[in-house]
Amino acid sequence: MRLLALAPLVAALLLATSCDLADASLGAGEAQAQTSSASRLDWNDDQVRWYGHREGLAHAAANGLDVLYVEYATWCPHCVRASAFFHDPRIVELAKKFVLVRADTDALGRGNERYLLDGRYVPRFVFLDPQGRPRAALTTGQQEFRYFYSAEEKDVLVANMRRLVAARR
Repeated sequence: MRLLALAPLVAALLLATSCDLADASLGAGEAQAQTSSASRLDWNDDQVRWYGHREGLAHAAANGLDVLYVEYATWCPHCVRASAFFHDPRIVELAKKFVLVRADTDALGRGNERYLLDGRYVPRFVFLDPQGRPRAALTTGQQEFRYFYSAEEKDVLVANMRRLVAARR
């Protein structure tokens, strides 16, 4: 009985930090209502080059570039805010030195499970080496949801991108 009393608190904590993939079970109307107050996803495709998974990994391997793998969901309000990161001039400039791979978690189904380093949630930003292996140490520094960059942690994302660029020199 006590566990049932904790369920609303646990659910609120998950939603406060990231979009748990359990939210994917919402009906279309419920999901639309959740995101209606937020803008649509805008990854700044005009200034940032995005790749699909296979194409991106092949390009990274051929050119010796690190990958920033971003998994998101169209129904996730945190993903909408994260997509805005790619309008930040610092990230736009740094993105030119990476292969950026964007993957819709709903389209993947159970795909790309090797990037679920600490659970199934979105948005998730995972740095990969040119061979597609996760660089697990590059995180937000948080104990949970280590690959979830909130709006307050955008500077941490920039710092991690700069760290990888500097390591290549």
